[in-house]
Amino acid sequence: MNVTSTLKLYYLGKDEECIFKTLVAFSPLTHEYFVFVVPATDELDLKKAAKTAGVKSVEMLPLKK
Repeated sequence: MNVTSTLKLYYLGKDEECIFKTLVAFSPLTHEYFVFVVPATDELDLKKAAKTAGVKSVEMLPLKK
């Protein structure tokens, strides 16, 4: 976790274990979208996410899309 994330959690007055982030990934082969919810302190492992979703690969959805 970077310093900015730590400061945000501090100012929110919440424990790290109580904050989650929602991430959207896209499978370029099947053209499907997948939503993952992970703890704020963790990162999404794209290989594990693809396996969980039952597809060959996933990539993060661009912020501008």
